Amino acid sequence: MQSSLLHIILFIVYSLLLGAAVVKMRFFRDSGLRPSVLLLFFGIKVVAGCLHNIIAYKYYPGHGDIWSFFLDSFRTKQDLFVDGRFFGFATWKFIPHNSIQLLHILFNVFSFDNLYINTLLFSFLVCWGSVALFRCFREVFPDHLLSALAVWIIPSTLFWTSCVHAEGLLYIGLGFFFYSFHRLLSRGWKMRGVLCCLFFAAFVLLFRPAVFLALLPAAAFLLLAARGRYAAGKIPAPATSPISPVALNPRRRSTLSGPGLFLLVAAAFLILLLAIPGVRNSALQAVSDRQKEFQVLEGHSRITLPLLEPDLTSVLHVLPYAVFNGLFEPLPGVGGQKIYTLFALELLAIWIIGILALYRLLRNDHPGRRLDYPGLFGTGCLLFALLGMIIIGAMIPFVGAIVRYRSIFLPFLLAPFLYLLREAPLLRQLNSWLIKKVAQPLPTK
Repeated sequence: MQSSLLHIILFIVYSLLLGAAVVKMRFFRDSGLRPSVLLLFFGIKVVAGCLHNIIAYKYYPGHGDIWSFFLDSFRTKQDLFVDGRFFGFATWKFIPHNSIQLLHILFNVFSFDNLYINTLLFSFLVCWGSVALFRCFREVFPDHLLSALAVWIIPSTLFWTSCVHAEGLLYIGLGFFFYSFHRLLSRGWKMRGVLCCLFFAAFVLLFRPAVFLALLPAAAFLLLAARGRYAAGKIPAPATSPISPVALNPRRRSTLSGPGLFLLVAAAFLILLLAIPGVRNSALQAVSDRQKEFQVLEGHSRITLPLLEPDLTSVLHVLPYAVFNGLFEPLPGVGGQKIYTLFALELLAIWIIGILALYRLLRNDHPGRRLDYPGLFGTGCLLFALLGMIIIGAMIPFVGAIVRYRSIFLPFLLAPFLYLLREAPLLRQLNSWLIKKVAQPLPTK
């Protein structure tokens, strides 16, 4: 009873300290959200993480990975500090596993071995990545706060990034990568920004190579598309940067239509990938090996997915299954657990918004028909999300794992969709209300 009381007191004390940090730290304040709103989002993230712990303990076999990582950290601590051994799995492949255990070992010093306090501390770290991605989206999609709020409001993203798991670490890495990359494109190239991008890209690669496979072409698309804008407009690029900040003025228009630019650059990357045997074989082998690891597992939410071999014939055979599973599973009422129905309805809502956005994009009078910088950046986000979701569909034959792995891609899908619908009367009114109620002016640089 004394230990439980101690943990409750510590949870309250740490919550107050971290809440004060969220309000006072400049990086959070520069997001443009009111302090009360920042506290609200932080509180929701902490509650979601604790709720995830409870659900995992009650409904997942063996209490799920969340509790396994926590319990295994005690054995790892014994190996490290008593027996003098490093890790039982000291290879690159087990970096995510080992890193999460190291986090628990560090958190346990402050939490006195309590998973819920560890979750509170971890949620604060993830908030950094969330704020970074929010700041990026708020600058990229000007005057449309609703698009930026996609970072915070998607239930499955919130559910899977708030507990002590790899998804939370990936969300931090992706948030800071896109934040730093946007700064490079819009404000000129500086060594500090380049190093930040390389660091967080390597961070993503180490924790989940499949996500990096989607991130690399999306980043290259943004780079080439931004270069194409000033080239098409005959705007000279400064000697210090391959991307002119003037060319990225949201008011200027590209001479190439959005769908045409997207297809052109996507086709160029596909040809490049297929034309270089080493790149093609390495990527296919990595996805194939990962899929085989999932195929031998047992689970109640297994779906149809043919075996993927590292050759183009097998890829073409698996591709329809990968697209359907990655983009649309779970279907409502399918999957084996009630919670999957909630995730299915969430995904259905996102695709409905996407269909409406596509309809408005294809209308000749739509202002995003010829893409400005927000449109280009949004297209890069869509490319990242769609490629990532299809790769997941090619690797994973279980609905539960698809929902988890896909969760970090959904903000990059929803934010551009909402931006394309920014002129819809209902969303315009909602966005105006949000700007008045939850936002404050962005800091001037």
